[in-house]
Amino acid sequence: MQRVLKYTERFYSHNYEFEAFDPPLRVVGAVASRWGPGDHFYNKKKQTFSINVVTYGNGVFNQESRTGTVLPGEAFLAHQGHEQLFSTGSAGYMHKRSILIEGRALDMLMQTTGLIDRDHVKPMDPALAIGLVRQAYRLLRDKPAGFTTALSSCAYGLLLELARSIAPEYPGDLHAAVEFVKRNLHRSCALDQIARAARMSTRQCNRLFHQHLNQSPVAFFIGQKMAVAASMVRNTSLPFKQIAAQLGYEDQFHFSMQFKKHFGMSPRKYRGKPVIGNRRSVAKTEVRSRRSEVEKTVTGVQ
Repeated sequence: MQRVLKYTERFYSHNYEFEAFDPPLRVVGAVASRWGPGDHFYNKKKQTFSINVVTYGNGVFNQESRTGTVLPGEAFLAHQGHEQLFSTGSAGYMHKRSILIEGRALDMLMQTTGLIDRDHVKPMDPALAIGLVRQAYRLLRDKPAGFTTALSSCAYGLLLELARSIAPEYPGDLHAAVEFVKRNLHRSCALDQIARAARMSTRQCNRLFHQHLNQSPVAFFIGQKMAVAASMVRNTSLPFKQIAAQLGYEDQFHFSMQFKKHFGMSPRKYRGKPVIGNRRSVAKTEVRSRRSEVEKTVTGVQ
């Protein structure tokens, strides 16, 4: 593989504004790029979440002061609203495939899968991850019939593969308890119910959760429930009473108190909290800025 002497990029995008169906996950852009020595990009506040998979060479990232090296088959997750620097690594060149993802289901998926806290993921099946980003690129390039639905499937499949790759190896009993919790976020669950579902004593259940997750089973259950609640509050216009009911709270006041305890503000304030742009307009801004970004990257001034 020869080193790249000049930055090159092919970029395809799609505007979902006039689509009859608005998928919960939207791939708004796909990039195939080749980087040479010194090539980099810098974002003070990333506007759209992107998954960047290295196919040749290597890259180095710095995101919110966290650093690491991304090898072939591995992914750098560039999170929305974060400060990032991504550059060519020690190999002196890098080939990279990227997809830009948005949509009302994204926040919930990132929270519940644990990807919200990850910068760098080593997929268990690198060929699958690379294949999915390449498929998304071809779909945006060719735009065949039904391509927006196929793009959503690509994004969902890629997120699941990355989530599978970071999933901790729990003991069988604990894994059963965690799965029970995730399947029952729509109801109330006590310690004895979680333990019984995993066929262990409450004492053993408590011990395993503290040993592997550093919290009690009930605290884990509430944390998972609140992650879903936050996504529903932020990304839907559902009344808070309905959100509370869907998450198993008989009393809206109890739901609001627990939400405020978890996030430091009421659901009403959380919904009204400014976000970094509307997701549709953000995508347009990101797409329009790509060419100027390339110019800056080539000259190294950004």
